[in-house]
Amino acid sequence: MSIAAPGRAGGSPERLRALQARLQALARPYAAQLPSVLARIEACWADIEAADGGGEVGPFHEAIHQLAGTAGAYGFPEVSRHSATIDMLIGRGRREARPLTTEDMVVIRRTLEHLANVIAGIAADQSPAS
Repeated sequence: MSIAAPGRAGGSPERLRALQARLQALARPYAAQLPSVLARIEACWADIEAADGGGEVGPFHEAIHQLAGTAGAYGFPEVSRHSATIDMLIGRGRREARPLTTEDMVVIRRTLEHLANVIAGIAADQSPAS
C-alpha cells in the first residue's frame, strides 16, 4: 500500500492521521493474540527439543513462518525479524532433509527467548494502565 505524502493529492495530514489511526486499530487485536501464538510455537518447539531436533518440525515451521510474515505487516518488525531468523534455520534444515543440528537448536532457543521478551513488551504496552 502506498501512502501519499502530505501536500500531494489525497495525502493531507488529516488523511494520513486517519489512516494511521485505522492501522493502529488493526494492530491492537493482532498484538493481543501474540502471547497465545507464542505459546503454541513454544509448545511445538518443546516437542522438537524432546526429540533432540529430529521431531516433526512442520507445525512449528508453519507457525513461525506465518508470524514472520504477518508481524511486520501489523507494525511489529522485531517480532518479524526474530521469527524470520528461526524460519530461515528451519527451512534450511527441511530443504536439506536433515534434523536440526545442535547449533541450530541453540540459535533457535536463544531467538525464541528474544522473541518472548519482545512479545512480553508488546503485551505490557497493550494492557490498560492500572
